[in-house]
Amino acid sequence: MAVQLSFGWPEQRARTWLFFALLPDPRSARAIFEQAVALRRDLGLAGRPVPPDRLHVSLVGVGAYAAVPPSLLADLSAAARELEAAPFDLTFDRLACFGGGAVVLSTSRRDERAQAFRRLLHQRLAPALSRSARRALLFEPHVTLLRDRARFKALPLDPTGWRVEDFVLVESHVGRGRHSHLGRWRLTGRG
Repeated sequence: MAVQLSFGWPEQRARTWLFFALLPDPRSARAIFEQAVALRRDLGLAGRPVPPDRLHVSLVGVGAYAAVPPSLLADLSAAARELEAAPFDLTFDRLACFGGGAVVLSTSRRDERAQAFRRLLHQRLAPALSRSARRALLFEPHVTLLRDRARFKALPLDPTGWRVEDFVLVESHVGRGRHSHLGRWRLTGRG
């Protein structure tokens, strides 16, 4: 079983979690959601599939907050605007169980473009990140489909994915099952 990326967020009275993510385009998100529904049925899983509008690949966790500090949002936005990277394809070809009960789409081989993009983003954001977020360097691109207590070995799947053309700063509203997008930045074609 793989270990899921941990952002080192404290278990406190946070109302929101901030993180940078890659989002599938609407068509890809719908296809991934439908795949999750079918896999849930075919494998007898009990968890509820993540809705299409919340499917994502987490890149860099910023932290947990009672309220988003405006100065932090300004610093994160400025750092994100400076990032120069080319669009790339993101492909997943297996179903796996990660820690915390996550059933995820993952990849059977290391995706160098996704790794390089994540490293670059992490470097640009480092001055604005908490100490624990600056240390979170492990990254295995994945999309959480649902949460379930089932455990199984990774299963091969027909490849699925999308063309990554932008990245997003997500505000996850704790306990409300809702995400807001606080910023979106296009990949420039350079880098």
